[in-house]
Amino acid sequence: MNILLVAVNSKFIQSNLAVRLLCRYAETFCPAVQEGTVSVHFAEWNINQGISSIVRGIVQYHPDVLLFSTYIWNRLEVFQIISDIRSLYPDSLIGSGGPEVSWNAEQAFVDSPGLDLIIQGEGEQTFRDLVNAINPVDTMNRLSQLERCRAIPGIYCRTVPGSTSYTFSGERTPLSHLDSIPFPYRFPEKDLNPEQRIIYYESSRGCPFTCSYCLSSIDKRVRYYSLERVFEDLSFFLNNRYPLVKFVDRTFNLDPARYLRIWEYIRDNWNSVTCFHFEIAAEYLDDNCFLFLASMPEGSIQFEIGIQTTNERSLQEITRKSDPDKLSRAIRSIPPSIHTHVDLIAGLPHDTIETFSRSFDYAFSLHADMLQLGFLKILPGTIMENYARTNPTYAWSQYPPYEVLRSTDMGYQDLVHLKEIEQILDTWYNNGLLRFTLHKLEELLSMQGKGPFSLFADIVSFIKSRYERQDFFLPRKPADSFSALHAFIHEKKEFEADRGMLFEWLHYDFLRQGKPGAFPDWFIRRYDKEAHFRALESLLEARSLQGEDEYPPSRRRLFSSSDYHEFLLIGQNKVQPVLFLYRDTACGFLKNECITLDVK
Repeated sequence: MNILLVAVNSKFIQSNLAVRLLCRYAETFCPAVQEGTVSVHFAEWNINQGISSIVRGIVQYHPDVLLFSTYIWNRLEVFQIISDIRSLYPDSLIGSGGPEVSWNAEQAFVDSPGLDLIIQGEGEQTFRDLVNAINPVDTMNRLSQLERCRAIPGIYCRTVPGSTSYTFSGERTPLSHLDSIPFPYRFPEKDLNPEQRIIYYESSRGCPFTCSYCLSSIDKRVRYYSLERVFEDLSFFLNNRYPLVKFVDRTFNLDPARYLRIWEYIRDNWNSVTCFHFEIAAEYLDDNCFLFLASMPEGSIQFEIGIQTTNERSLQEITRKSDPDKLSRAIRSIPPSIHTHVDLIAGLPHDTIETFSRSFDYAFSLHADMLQLGFLKILPGTIMENYARTNPTYAWSQYPPYEVLRSTDMGYQDLVHLKEIEQILDTWYNNGLLRFTLHKLEELLSMQGKGPFSLFADIVSFIKSRYERQDFFLPRKPADSFSALHAFIHEKKEFEADRGMLFEWLHYDFLRQGKPGAFPDWFIRRYDKEAHFRALESLLEARSLQGEDEYPPSRRRLFSSSDYHEFLLIGQNKVQPVLFLYRDTACGFLKNECITLDVK
């Protein structure tokens, strides 16, 4: 008997933790799997590969039982795949699990007629019992297999094929000792390509907080893997030099005695390659923690911090506690060597454009490495769904990702406006394209009593006045973005006195992106070839003396992977030479950096 666990990821670089956990658990605790009478495999695809391609891949496994890992990003694709597979394998047992079906089984059975069963919540024990209950002799008898599943706690079973009625066997007690779960990444050469995958890893389960929009608030019990187990797992990632490992713990820094030990292990064993990503509540960090973070090697860890909103009434409605002053102090105290990503959510109850603009200004003023402007998703099974259903002003998409269309205090056009701001924020600021120029614009506007939200809103209005409205969200070349911001600065009267300085910063952002193949009309080139060569010679000599590279690149290669420009120091009658180095994958000597030279 062949059992296949199917993952359909949102991107090629992602890995699926759930299917690996279930597969390893069955291999460890199912006698039929150990004896070889039942085989359990997992396979991964992504939503960009197309339904027909995924179906062809599944058919190659000749599955008798299929289980799909179902999330907000793949629900529609999974249900289409199930429909096609059901046509090809009418007698196979097909099930699903994951947050998109666990808490909304009734709708899932309606939307996916080919679905036989749904595993609720935590799946290891339930999947183990399912594998043990299935008799290989009756491989092709779908009804008898389904009947056996009805007695297993934690499973929704369709009553009969074609019917929308179902039974539920009752809640299953979650695992109390997480160390009993085998490590999910046993075979790196088989499971993952380190160059193409983001690794997801858990060191705990559950969340003590009650944010009404989040499914994690359903399970408030927090359970931990032992530190010894976590250290053993981390050593695997470090030894195999995976570039990015994301902890899926909902709030990692709940217990200082625990999380500091984990960070200490990473610091003391870091391989100069692997970065560990943590979702944290920054206001729970204390002075001792900030002192410790200063000792972390640059690139070893990164943080994601949810601000969501600073509107007190909204925070109360979504039952989320926050102290903006304490949070601000904490985020500003995180060493700049640690990449920090902060989040906002638009469309929360009682949030207006005005109150959201204040949250935006607050978040932007923190100067985090990224500011993500997200939009409320009214997930089935959450407290927020109940709230929205009782408030007729709310409207949201009934299809994943269930994004808000209208809230209690924001109309559809308000949210569209925020979508347009999000577009500029992501492509110009978060991606680093025009980051320095935007910061200078923000500084100038702050002296006029205006916040960064008004800056982005003005940029959106300016661009929309020059492009057809329906084209606003289309991808544009970086050169178009530079030209648009140049025109914005040139035409706005409030920047008239500072245009020269702002254009110099625009030149700086432009050269940071890579060696230009051509220069746009607005770019005033100030280049000295001899000075460029002298700067490179000095660099080679300095780094050779420091022993940074045993095999430095040739002068010709270094010249072709670098640039030189002299920036005007406005009001000083001087120029500031800067040497730009661009990363060369074939040579570790070359990485993206800007070297300020002596002022002329």
